[in-house]
Amino acid sequence: MKISHKLRLAPLPLTDSSPAMANLYYIKKQDITAEQYREIYTNVGNPWGWSSRKNWNNFQILTLLSSDTRDVQIFCNGDKPIGFFEIEILSSRQAYIKYFGLIPSAIGIGYGRYLMQGAIACVAQRGVSDLILTTCDSDHCNALNLYKKMGFAMVEKDQ
Repeated sequence: MKISHKLRLAPLPLTDSSPAMANLYYIKKQDITAEQYREIYTNVGNPWGWSSRKNWNNFQILTLLSSDTRDVQIFCNGDKPIGFFEIEILSSRQAYIKYFGLIPSAIGIGYGRYLMQGAIACVAQRGVSDLILTTCDSDHCNALNLYKKMGFAMVEKDQ
């Protein structure tokens, strides 16, 4: 049986989006190509069974990347993409993390905290004060703990 958890972070804490580790940086959505999006989506999502966007064509991806209600950033270490987040802006006050994750080789090193700081800073820059995400028991075993450490609180649990 799949257990899903809905978490909320509100109000958003002040956070610096600049990773503290030397070679870490974000590629912002306006600089992401369809091929880069497809590759990071696949590399991050394959272990968790993500499939809804695997067959999207370039037009669909570029439409997503140009949307005013979406923000996507790819997280890199040196020249290697190691994770990404995609956020949907639901209103002037509320946003939802649609996708968030790291490639398998980047998990367990502490990069998740930097990636989440970037996501929080991204929505805070838009004036959003309420950030929601959903996770489930088929996600990485440390995901829920990371979200709680970053200040998210459980608002709903479905079985």
